[in-house]
Amino acid sequence: MTNLYSNRFETLPIMVSHGVTTPNSPERVMHSETLMQGRKVMTIVHNGRVYRLQTTKQGKLILTK
Repeated sequence: MTNLYSNRFETLPIMVSHGVTTPNSPERVMHSETLMQGRKVMTIVHNGRVYRLQTTKQGKLILTK
């Protein structure tokens, strides 16, 4: 695994085992813990549509319309 950091907006430790992500990569990597901020459910609005992102008891993520 390689210890890298994310993008120009904030520096976060990221562990990547399947490829290399650098600060100049087009993709942004964010840990789910950072995204959820301790919540089990959050609402995401994308292109005018509302989605629900939730974590399961098994630690999986589910995205539904």
